[in-house]
Amino acid sequence: MRPQLRVSILKQPSIKLACLAFLLLIISGCGGSTTAAPTPTPGIQYTVLNLGIPQTAMAAPVTGALAASQVLHIGVTFKLNQAAVDQWNKLNGQNQAQQGSSDAGTIANQLGITDAQYQSIKSYFGVQDAKLTLNKLHTYLAVDAKVSTINAVFRTKLVQRQLNDRTFYTPDSTMPPQVPTIIANQIDAVTGLENYSSFITGASAQRMHQASHLVQKQPTADCNPASSTINTDQIAANYGYNTFWQHGFRGQGLTVNLVEIDTFDPNDIINYAQCVGFNTNNFHLVTVDGQPQPTAQPAIESTLDIDMLMGLAPQASIVDYQTGSPSGQGVNDALQQLVNNNAHNVNSASVVSISLGGAEKQQSSADLNAINSSLRQLVQIEHMTVFVSSGDCAAYGDGSFGDLSVQFPASAPLAVAVGGTEWSLGANGAINESVWSNGSNKNQCGNAWGSGGGLSTKAQRQSWEVGNGVHNKYSNGMRQVPDVAAIANNIAIYALGAWQSVGGTSAATPIWAAGFMLVNDALIHHTKGTFFYGPAVFYEVSNNANRYRPYNDVRQGNNLFYPSTAGWDFSTGWGSPNLVDYYEVLYTAVKSGK
Repeated sequence: MRPQLRVSILKQPSIKLACLAFLLLIISGCGGSTTAAPTPTPGIQYTVLNLGIPQTAMAAPVTGALAASQVLHIGVTFKLNQAAVDQWNKLNGQNQAQQGSSDAGTIANQLGITDAQYQSIKSYFGVQDAKLTLNKLHTYLAVDAKVSTINAVFRTKLVQRQLNDRTFYTPDSTMPPQVPTIIANQIDAVTGLENYSSFITGASAQRMHQASHLVQKQPTADCNPASSTINTDQIAANYGYNTFWQHGFRGQGLTVNLVEIDTFDPNDIINYAQCVGFNTNNFHLVTVDGQPQPTAQPAIESTLDIDMLMGLAPQASIVDYQTGSPSGQGVNDALQQLVNNNAHNVNSASVVSISLGGAEKQQSSADLNAINSSLRQLVQIEHMTVFVSSGDCAAYGDGSFGDLSVQFPASAPLAVAVGGTEWSLGANGAINESVWSNGSNKNQCGNAWGSGGGLSTKAQRQSWEVGNGVHNKYSNGMRQVPDVAAIANNIAIYALGAWQSVGGTSAATPIWAAGFMLVNDALIHHTKGTFFYGPAVFYEVSNNANRYRPYNDVRQGNNLFYPSTAGWDFSTGWGSPNLVDYYEVLYTAVKSGK
């Protein structure tokens, strides 16, 4: 039987868009403001908005009201009209697409709120000192307003709380936020009404001078990492990336997008670029909600991500979206900026690499819903593939040893979660690959316990999560993490003015993003524009491999709870890339018309 690689994308019930005469938060013009005070319309019924803030946060002591003059950034995510999404994918292909410019903005009136509904929103209420911005797909509204206005709009009171030396804000427990009942069912999430939920990376951030374009100034570069570390040439050779290079496929014409919550030193990036032959004119920085704030520890996360991409896809374009806030709202703002910037260029075969996350149970449901919606827009509408690191605390994503948990957004249904492996030399110089893990210090994770993996408590197992090993004794019907893995230990990067040995699933994620981009680069060339996208592809490739071996099946080690096994497992998913065979499976499917 020939491979079947037309994979159905996540289905949701169709959503009927009701007439939206909306909220006290909406103003008289897009990006504008009014001076009229809110004037509630008599007879409006309100529905309590469930933000799903963790009880730990809501039980923390209140230290006072949030300052009335403070300006907050609020996001309103509307439910997607799944019927419109399905029709869009029917016209553009389902999980296999033809490359070419396509404008999703042409169906914005069907995807989210219509122009007419937006006008009703603006005219229904007036709000003082507020600014509103509607995204190009009409699925997300950003609102900037003072706390006093937000309190009035949502009929709530925002208060400060303190827990474990951390200060944050939430709505007062006795005054949960509310929205008009007539539009409550149209809202997927409202974010920014709390800032307890937050994300971390494998490294802390330090504010440094940033530049949107890098300028190569050094006459010579330091290109001598320690011989004991693993460089991108070795990664390329072991995973088959160099075969694509040899045939002229180096990511040219394609873009990889990063979402970051820390910064980088341009001089570090320039040095590494010179060593691997990356043209720094192909690097672009986009700041969202201001630059990340400084901390006591130096930044290496963004540098790690950028270095891996420059070294493995040296002719690709890299766009680095840096958000000034590690909150769910900040990360979602970066994702929405990415959505907006690509709304008029669908089917570009771009990929996204995200090396950050937080324990699922520490995130509000509002943040989960908003980010899931943004990922759906990136994958289902703009046809990108989103890679997310599974975390570095092994089977205990919340950093508490013995508490089985996973991290989000790796556990998001439309993410490709990437775990980690490590290498050792075997007989005759062959490389043995095992699960990356280290349980020597069970008191503190420190991003060193190893490859994140396990069962989500928030997302259901998806229809495409099938194949050898996927259903096992641990399976319980929930989303299983990770999907794939790659080398995550002892990797050479240039950071802080010197060569460093680093690791983590933060490295494995851009490695896979680069590899998948090379595959699509070759497919587009050899199949007159066909490329693949989305997480389902990784399962279909395994299930239709036939004589090919698209993954290096890791069968040694564990992530401090789940063992590696034949086929899929909770430590490394399907395994690490065997990129040439991975390509051959997809190419065969295209040529056979499946």
